[in-house]
Amino acid sequence: MRPAGDGLRLVYRGTVPDVGPVLIVLGAGPLRPGESARNVPVNLTLVREGSGEFFATQGDDKCAFDQLSQVPADDSATSFRVEGRGYCTQPARAVSGDGAVLVSRFDVTAIVDELAEDADPTQVDSR
Repeated sequence: MRPAGDGLRLVYRGTVPDVGPVLIVLGAGPLRPGESARNVPVNLTLVREGSGEFFATQGDDKCAFDQLSQVPADDSATSFRVEGRGYCTQPARAVSGDGAVLVSRFDVTAIVDELAEDADPTQVDSR
């Protein structure tokens, strides 16, 4: 969940050829646990790990999930399989310094538990 409890925070870690290790954070909301929706605003942050470079859309008016579904992942009523397709219309700009990264389209699949502490992103399969 996002810190204010008003949506999802999805964290993915992986390696990009010629770039190195990256961390991608998608903050989507407003959205309640288990709720499926269309046109959900997204704030995207990209971190080049070990370089000190941070890029962010700095607002939820530049990216969105066209479609986001949440279906129960088990019998717990707090765990959901999240699948979504999204896009950005503007780049994530460097938080300090110059540069920008455009993530024009993204697809996500994740299992989220609204009661769990933040998961370790090293355990996320970002393929």
